[in-house]
Amino acid sequence: HEITIEYMEWLRLHPDTVERIAFDAFEKIVAEIFASKGFEVDITARVRNNSADVMAIRRDQPDKETRYLIECKRYAPHHRVGIEIVNQVLGALSRANLEHPVEHALLVTTSSFTRDVKKNEVQLKSLNLDLKDGNDVKEWLRSYKFRDRKSVV
Repeated sequence: HEITIEYMEWLRLHPDTVERIAFDAFEKIVAEIFASKGFEVDITARVRNNSADVMAIRRDQPDKETRYLIECKRYAPHHRVGIEIVNQVLGALSRANLEHPVEHALLVTTSSFTRDVKKNEVQLKSLNLDLKDGNDVKEWLRSYKFRDRKSVV
């Protein structure tokens, strides 16, 4: 489940295959997409008691950083993300804030969200939670730009 430049290039050309990859590879791909956009990333999914799969930090100025908690759900297209997962991410955001300020959370899935989740999207945004579905992920892959590195996250 190692992510290489060649694999990212293949995914960029075949974004519709993302829902068939392993869940841990999906976490690494999301981390790599954020790293390619200038974020420092840490894949935290395998750390016991951690609140998210990926922590991404954007440093716009030397003394200013913005933290993003990212929860990844690699689901089949028919398996939609429901409100219980949203509530878990909101709880994780709250717990993460006890340790380090986290300004935003993202719930990223290869599938879509249930009707209950979608109807609460504006409220979730006000709680600093953004929802990104399979269409968003595919667009991220299509527009992926390689960094000057021999390997990826």
